Amino acid sequence: MIMEEPLLIYKKKELRKKMLALRRALSTDETDKMAMCLRANIVSLPQYKKANRIMAFLAMRGESNLDPLIGQALADEKEIYIPVCLPERQMGAGRLFSMSGFTKGPLGLRNLPAPYTMIAPEDLDLVLVPAVACGVDGTRLGMGAGYYDRYLERVSLEKRVSVLWDFQVMDSVPNGIYDKYISKIVTENVSLLRKGDEVLEKKRASSLRTGKLLQFFVVIGVIIGIFAASIGWLAGNIRQGLDLQGGTHIIMQAEDTEQNKVTTESIVQVINIMQKRVNEMGLTEPIIQREGANRIIIELPGERDPQKAIETIGQTAVLEFRDEEGNVCLTGEDLKDAREQIGQNREPLVALQFSKEGGDKFAKLTAANIGRHVGIYLDGDLLTNPVVNDAITGGSAVITGQRTLEEAKDLAILLRSGALPVKVSVLEVRTVGPSLGQDSKDKSVVAFAIGLSLVVFFMLAVYRISGFVADTALLVYVLILLGILYVLHATLTLPSIAGIILSIGMAVDANVLIFERFKEEIASGKLLRLAVQSGFKRAFVTIFDANMTVIITSCILFFLGSATVKGFAFSLGLGVAVSMFTAITVSRTLLMLLINANWIHNPWWFGGKKGDEANV
Repeated sequence: MIMEEPLLIYKKKELRKKMLALRRALSTDETDKMAMCLRANIVSLPQYKKANRIMAFLAMRGESNLDPLIGQALADEKEIYIPVCLPERQMGAGRLFSMSGFTKGPLGLRNLPAPYTMIAPEDLDLVLVPAVACGVDGTRLGMGAGYYDRYLERVSLEKRVSVLWDFQVMDSVPNGIYDKYISKIVTENVSLLRKGDEVLEKKRASSLRTGKLLQFFVVIGVIIGIFAASIGWLAGNIRQGLDLQGGTHIIMQAEDTEQNKVTTESIVQVINIMQKRVNEMGLTEPIIQREGANRIIIELPGERDPQKAIETIGQTAVLEFRDEEGNVCLTGEDLKDAREQIGQNREPLVALQFSKEGGDKFAKLTAANIGRHVGIYLDGDLLTNPVVNDAITGGSAVITGQRTLEEAKDLAILLRSGALPVKVSVLEVRTVGPSLGQDSKDKSVVAFAIGLSLVVFFMLAVYRISGFVADTALLVYVLILLGILYVLHATLTLPSIAGIILSIGMAVDANVLIFERFKEEIASGKLLRLAVQSGFKRAFVTIFDANMTVIITSCILFFLGSATVKGFAFSLGLGVAVSMFTAITVSRTLLMLLINANWIHNPWWFGGKKGDEANV
């Protein structure tokens, strides 16, 4: 008895282990969907149309499922036979009349119930052969028991058609002296003749598909055109932070007084009141955050007058109404609203609207002080000291004495935003001029351009055509990322730009993983198109896990970090999420368009080793 070489046995074992693992990883839903494609491809074969007696097989877990095809063949009134195990590792073919009534065999397999009619191998018109892997040169790798190889000795070559999934097809598989060749391969996507059997068919399969190639270049052109037309507008219309457009940076500190002590609750209240006041000033995307125990950092993009900002934001704004004896009869806590107005004599004033309880207090105050002065004080300073002529019962009053409407507006903001619960003092004021902001912006643009260019050149150098596809997908990534930032009205700062630049590298990281898998599949002998499909499928889990860890970390930084860290975390997390989408969808779509065009056959152009041209 002639034995196979140990090296050949080892190669078969390793390939069988790999392919069976991939096959078992398929879900039932996946195999069911692909089975419908198998049926369509087999039914379209000339061999099927001519055949009356067909041998098929009942699929094991993950195996190419022929159940829909068998059902179709029975409906077409063809004779269907399935394998039957016989003694001494022999195999026969028993007649199948229905897809029901099977007996349960080992490992959950379906067995043909006895009695059944047998047919000789020579009398079959078509034999559909399962396989662990097949090469387009006609080589086949089975489960290793030899049942089919012994059976196929009595079946002519042109009747042998192997049925399997795309990822199980490669240029060649390890082949021993007992292994039988097949004449055709059918998968869920393609049908291939064995190399050398029909020159005409091979030429047709490898001919250039002009339509697909044109479609590829049109898509590339559209992407580049949209990028060139919209990138400038998008970049210019995204909101910019203090470090890019200039403004005022203020550090304040809350201080203990005899009346009020600094607490966590008081700091939170101070920040909320300051936020309200800043919003009233109409500033874009201000940043107010706590630092340490009692410090508050305020950044006001676009604000060029720090003194005005301090006066508006930092005043305690304690409003008091006092009688001539100095008794406080009414405070800002009784105030409902305050608005700047122009009086009848065109003088600016602040109109006050009291709450119901405050209105009652004010009515009592004015009724008790007719002909006397009632002083209105802000933070202990006298604003105005009018004489009460009549009792005011409408729940409203006015404050006069402001020189301009702008002064009246600032006072109204202070009054309606409420009093600060603790005293605050200014520690540091820094004005960032537009020139400095512009310098930061210019440097950021240069950094972005350099980062993008280096990534583009690296991908082209290492992965060639695949790198070009990844670079095109990178343009889509940039457009989507900036578009989302614009729609969300996000503020672009130096840290967020850093996150974007970092995410550019992360954007091609997924492509690198995919292309390395792609190269491995090519090296194992797979067809280019099948290698792409398998590469994307194998890399997906790794890409998803890696990117999710970054996204989770970004979420933690966003929710727990300071405002500066939040900007970085948001742009990085968003960039990684978008990159995962573009790598899995855009890159794959473009690469499949190019490969399906049958324009380039040499794996070297896709990042593989230089060698002979491969089938698509």
